[in-house]
Formats: sequence, structure tokens, C-alpha cells
Amino acid sequence: MLPTKYKIKGIFAGPIKPLPSGKLSAIRKSSQSILFIHQNGISGDQVADVKYHGGPYRVVHHYSEKNYDYLRKALPDLAPKFKMGSYGENITTEALTEADLCLGDVFTLGSAVIQVTVPRKPCATINATYEDERVLKEVAQSRRWGWFYKVLREGTCEVGDWLVFQERRFPEVNLKTLINEVLYKKEKDLEFLKKIYASDLLDENGFRAKVKKILDKT
Repeated sequence: MLPTKYKIKGIFAGPIKPLPSGKLSAIRKSSQSILFIHQNGISGDQVADVKYHGGPYRVVHHYSEKNYDYLRKALPDLAPKFKMGSYGENITTEALTEADLCLGDVFTLGSAVIQVTVPRKPCATINATYEDERVLKEVAQSRRWGWFYKVLREGTCEVGDWLVFQERRFPEVNLKTLINEVLYKKEKDLEFLKKIYASDLLDENGFRAKVKKILDKT
């Protein structure tokens, strides 16, 4: 079972702007004094690629220092670039990884209540923001993708607030296992896929569409 709570070390939001490559993205966010968290987004936080970011199932993006530590060790020459907020997350905690979490886990975040939905699927924007072609491959292979939450109750969050674990609704659906099962494993566990599809916590254009395609073939 998870520890009860995790201190918020950084909070971030920001507009769409060009990366050094010229690509438009909102991955490079700025530190904030407070986040205003709504059911369909965070005030002042824009989304460039609406297919894979944003919407009611992908409101709050979370990454942890534990994941950053892994990347610093894996790519030591890039270590100074792996700082809080650089991965495009809205909140950073010291602990927590995809292996610790399950689909549907419920937390309070400051005065908001949020629920784990899907991992953040890594894309080429990660290489563009860190200006190095190795980062996407390392993130993808390590399954340290980050993850999203939907909002069950609107509220606010500040640095020093706590992410407090409340409830585990789907203990059999670990996030790292979800990544492996849906995207990497050749022999699919159809019962597992049926469970995550029935949860109604998958993003419509991402994991939900992928799982539906797999199930429709059976």
C-alpha cells in the first residue's frame, strides 16, 4: 500500500510557445505560486497537442524527483537539464513512480480531489525540449512516462501542500503493467484489458482507442 502523503515540491503551468526547434508546445512550463484546478483544465495552462494532452481525463500531469533521478543517472551529461518542471508536469513530488500507482487511485491535492487516469505517452516533443535524441528512448524503455489525473473536485494547490492518498479502486491495474500490456506485450491478457476498458478512466483518443482496437480483434 502507498504511503499516506507526498509533499508538493513544485507546481507548474504555462502557455504554448516555440521550442528551440521551432515546434510549438506547452511542455516548457513556469513555476507558479498557486494552481487553480478545474474539471477541464488548470488556469493558465495551455495544451498544444489536444489529441494526447488536455481534456477531462488529462487535467493534472505528475512527474517525480524519483523519475528525474533515474534520468540523471542514465544520461549523466544531461543531468542539469532534468530539473523540476522540465518534463512538462504540473506537479512534482519527491517519490512516486508508475510502478507505485494503479488506475483509479484517488488523492487530495491541496483542496482538490483527483484520480489517476492514464500514463503520459512519451513523444518526440521530449527530445525537442531537452535538445537531445536519446531522451525519448530512455523514457520510453524505462516506462517512466509520468501520468495524468482527472478532477473529482475542483480546488487549488500550492508548493508545500500535500498529495494525500485516499482510495485504491483498481488494485489489480498497476500503471506500469498497463503500459506493458497495452503497448509492448505481444500475448495480450484480454481479461486485464477488459478490466481497464470497463473502468471508464482511459483517455478517448489514446489508451481507450488502443485497447478497443485490441479487444475488437478478438
